[in-house]
Amino acid sequence: MGLIEALQHFLHHRADVIRRRTAYLLNKAQDREHILEGYLTALDHLDNVITIIRASANRGDARDNLVAYFAVRKSTSHRGPGAEDGSGKALLRRSRPRRFSNCNCIA
Repeated sequence: MGLIEALQHFLHHRADVIRRRTAYLLNKAQDREHILEGYLTALDHLDNVITIIRASANRGDARDNLVAYFAVRKSTSHRGPGAEDGSGKALLRRSRPRRFSNCNCIA
Protein backbone atom coordinates (compact mmCIF):
# COMPACT_ATOMS: atom_id res chain seq x y z
CA MET A 1 0.00 0.00 0.00
CA GLY A 2 1.46 3.31 -1.03
CA LEU A 3 1.39 6.57 0.86
CA ILE A 4 -1.44 8.07 -1.19
CA GLU A 5 -3.62 4.97 -0.76
CA ALA A 6 -2.89 4.84 2.99
CA LEU A 7 -3.84 8.52 3.35
CA GLN A 8 -7.06 7.93 1.40
CA HIS A 9 -8.00 5.04 3.70
CA PHE A 10 -7.16 7.11 6.79
CA LEU A 11 -9.23 10.08 5.55
CA HIS A 12 -12.15 7.78 4.70
CA HIS A 13 -11.94 6.29 8.22
CA ARG A 14 -11.82 9.74 9.88
CA ALA A 15 -14.81 10.95 7.82
CA ASP A 16 -16.74 7.81 8.83
CA VAL A 17 -15.90 8.33 12.52
CA ILE A 18 -16.92 11.98 12.41
CA ARG A 19 -20.15 11.13 10.56
CA ARG A 20 -21.11 8.46 13.11
CA ARG A 21 -20.19 10.68 16.09
CA THR A 22 -22.22 13.58 14.69
CA ALA A 23 -25.22 11.31 14.06
CA TYR A 24 -24.97 10.01 17.65
CA LEU A 25 -24.79 13.52 19.10
CA LEU A 26 -27.68 14.64 16.92
CA ASN A 27 -29.76 11.70 18.14
CA LYS A 28 -29.02 12.60 21.76
CA ALA A 29 -29.93 16.24 21.13
CA GLN A 30 -33.20 15.26 19.43
CA ASP A 31 -34.10 12.99 22.34
CA ARG A 32 -33.41 15.86 24.74
CA GLU A 33 -35.43 18.26 22.59
CA HIS A 34 -38.37 15.86 22.68
CA ILE A 35 -38.26 15.72 26.49
CA LEU A 36 -38.09 19.52 26.70
CA GLU A 37 -41.06 19.87 24.32
CA GLY A 38 -42.99 17.58 26.64
CA TYR A 39 -42.07 19.82 29.57
CA LEU A 40 -43.25 22.88 27.61
CA THR A 41 -46.57 21.21 26.87
CA ALA A 42 -46.97 20.25 30.52
CA LEU A 43 -46.15 23.81 31.60
CA ASP A 44 -48.71 25.17 29.14
CA HIS A 45 -51.34 23.06 30.93
CA LEU A 46 -49.81 23.06 34.42
CA ASP A 47 -53.04 23.47 36.40
CA ASN A 48 -54.72 20.59 34.57
CA VAL A 49 -51.62 18.38 34.93
CA ILE A 50 -51.52 18.97 38.69
CA THR A 51 -55.24 18.26 39.01
CA ILE A 52 -54.91 15.01 37.03
CA ILE A 53 -51.92 13.83 39.07
CA ARG A 54 -53.58 14.61 42.40
CA ALA A 55 -56.81 12.90 41.38
CA SER A 56 -55.01 9.70 40.30
CA ALA A 57 -54.70 6.76 42.69
CA ASN A 58 -51.11 5.84 41.79
CA ARG A 59 -48.29 6.65 39.43
CA GLY A 60 -49.50 4.32 36.66
CA ASP A 61 -52.98 5.79 36.71
CA ALA A 62 -51.55 9.30 36.64
CA ARG A 63 -49.48 8.45 33.56
CA ASP A 64 -52.46 6.85 31.79
CA ASN A 65 -54.69 9.81 32.63
CA LEU A 66 -52.08 12.31 31.40
CA VAL A 67 -51.60 10.39 28.15
CA ALA A 68 -55.37 10.33 27.64
CA TYR A 69 -55.67 14.05 28.45
CA PHE A 70 -52.98 15.09 25.99
CA ALA A 71 -54.30 12.72 23.31
CA VAL A 72 -57.66 14.49 23.55
CA ARG A 73 -55.98 17.90 23.58
CA LYS A 74 -53.94 17.00 20.52
CA SER A 75 -56.93 15.70 18.57
CA THR A 76 -59.10 18.76 19.34
CA SER A 77 -56.41 21.41 18.88
CA HIS A 78 -56.60 23.76 15.92
CA ARG A 79 -54.43 22.48 13.10
CA GLY A 80 -53.34 24.65 10.22
CA PRO A 81 -51.54 23.69 7.03
CA GLY A 82 -48.62 21.36 7.60
CA ALA A 83 -49.82 20.27 11.03
CA GLU A 84 -49.64 16.59 10.11
CA ASP A 85 -46.59 14.46 9.55
CA GLY A 86 -46.24 11.94 6.72
CA SER A 87 -48.18 9.24 8.56
CA GLY A 88 -51.28 11.42 8.97
CA LYS A 89 -50.87 11.82 12.74
CA ALA A 90 -51.88 15.21 14.12
CA LEU A 91 -49.06 17.20 15.66
CA LEU A 92 -49.08 20.00 18.18
CA ARG A 93 -48.38 23.35 16.59
CA ARG A 94 -44.97 24.69 17.50
CA SER A 95 -42.82 27.50 16.19
CA ARG A 96 -40.41 24.90 14.75
CA PRO A 97 -41.42 21.80 12.81
CA ARG A 98 -41.40 18.52 14.69
CA ARG A 99 -38.70 16.08 13.60
CA PHE A 100 -39.85 12.74 14.97
CA SER A 101 -43.00 11.24 13.52
CA ASN A 102 -42.68 7.79 15.06
CA CYS A 103 -42.55 8.82 18.71
CA ASN A 104 -45.35 7.76 21.02
CA CYS A 105 -44.66 10.10 23.94
CA ILE A 106 -47.08 12.59 25.45
CA ALA A 107 -45.83 15.68 23.67
